[in-house]
Amino acid sequence: MILFSIKGTHDLSTCPGDVDGFDPYRWQRMKEQDHENARLDFIPFCYGKRICIGRMFAQDLIKVFLLEIVRNLDWEMINGMPEIKSCPFPHPADGLPLSVKDLDWQQLNSVNL
Repeated sequence: MILFSIKGTHDLSTCPGDVDGFDPYRWQRMKEQDHENARLDFIPFCYGKRICIGRMFAQDLIKVFLLEIVRNLDWEMINGMPEIKSCPFPHPADGLPLSVKDLDWQQLNSVNL
């Protein structure tokens, strides 16, 4: 039997950085250095025939969570529309400070559209 370890792949990657510390930019540095076999060094849901069957469920659960936040909370970006950085994934440069409050359904229902 041949076993494949995702953690082992991440730990033994030739990508520079501390494998035990939290450093999401580790994979971006690898990509920037045009690392050989970079696409197979970071595989959180596995790869190919053995891909995680829960991958799509996890992605759907995140979508439902975000939908509930948008539907039930009144939120506003404090600094307006932020500049977006793209490494290692798209994210706001200023950290996206928000003002978050419960949505006032009484006030919303009284508005005639």
